[in-house]
Amino acid sequence: MMNDLKINYYLSIPGIIAPILSISLVIVLGYFEPGYNHFTTTMSVLGGVKGIRGDIFNIRIAVTGILIIFFAIGLHRSLNEGKGSKIGPLMVILGGLGLISAAIFHCNQDCVNNPDLFIQSGTGILHGVSAFIIGMDLAVAPIAVYFRLKKDPK
Repeated sequence: MMNDLKINYYLSIPGIIAPILSISLVIVLGYFEPGYNHFTTTMSVLGGVKGIRGDIFNIRIAVTGILIIFFAIGLHRSLNEGKGSKIGPLMVILGGLGLISAAIFHCNQDCVNNPDLFIQSGTGILHGVSAFIIGMDLAVAPIAVYFRLKKDPK
């Protein structure tokens, strides 16, 4: 039992690290990208940049996705001792997989992801699908986790 608590504790740490890593790198990389505006430009633009900054951004997205997946496993194991609906943690895992996918299929150069599917590249389309998965799953997951938390006797 004590060992399980330790494992769950260590699996929660990535959930703390992921947003700090993500936000700090967006701020720093956005600062060094000419013409980038943190308020009006999507983060995806940073992944479409050629060179080391684009590579760093895409690696950061993949690492954040991996950290979120570990966090989701710890979340599942911690709530109701792993019993109950798996929908919330599964949605968090899907959000993490979406981040990894967004890193692989990063934004087109200068993020020209035109809504017209005939103009977009295959990579741009897959990036858009990945972003949709991330947004939907990570936005709705807390609701599913809330209902599971309500049943946790702790």
